[in-house]
Amino acid sequence: MTTTYSEPFSKEQHSTYRASLDSTGFVILEEGVPSNMRESLLSEITRSYSPGQTKEEREDVAYKTSCRSMVDQAWERWKASDRQSLTLNQLAHLMLSTAEALLQPASNLWCGPLQIAVREAGHAFPAPHIDGYGLDDKTPSTPRAIVGVYLTGVESREDGALLIWPARRKEIADLLKEERHNDARNVAESCKASDQNAMEVLGKPGAMFIIDGNVPHGNAERANEGLRIAVYLRVY
Repeated sequence: MTTTYSEPFSKEQHSTYRASLDSTGFVILEEGVPSNMRESLLSEITRSYSPGQTKEEREDVAYKTSCRSMVDQAWERWKASDRQSLTLNQLAHLMLSTAEALLQPASNLWCGPLQIAVREAGHAFPAPHIDGYGLDDKTPSTPRAIVGVYLTGVESREDGALLIWPARRKEIADLLKEERHNDARNVAESCKASDQNAMEVLGKPGAMFIIDGNVPHGNAERANEGLRIAVYLRVY
């Protein structure tokens, strides 16, 4: 079945969302992911998820992606211009379309592979950072924005909420413009969950949000039982 999407929100909502992105570098959208899409993906990810058996596998799950085979299969289909045969790519298409509707200018936006981020109590989780830095990278490939979807509800920090530090966005953007890349990375990595300006991204199941690529982000440790399942798409 082919899935199509109309204009994702009204002109009034568009203005409100744009104003939030411009002022804070962050917005939670009222429109969530369709329930049938969310439920299908939640079921598939829950069946496929493994925390990993080796140290390398556990680090891959914590810092790169869970459900590697799902992500790799979807990316291969995506590169072949197949946006519909897999539910994961239908979600990626919806996320990219939403970014295109809000980010200006929107021409020539592209994305990398999806990330499936599963968090559970007692497992490793990402510290504050900005994306685009490998261990050997001197010039970062920081995305323009990160689009996120919570497939499970996140009502508190204890649910394993994404943490962001929007107040540091301009400082990091200015440093990157000056090509002071290490300084920008150090600013992001100096953020702490206890900081007064740390913000929890909370949302109901299916909630979608967009974060400017220069906003430091990390993860709160999940204290509650069960899994927190989110999907992220980096847009360039």
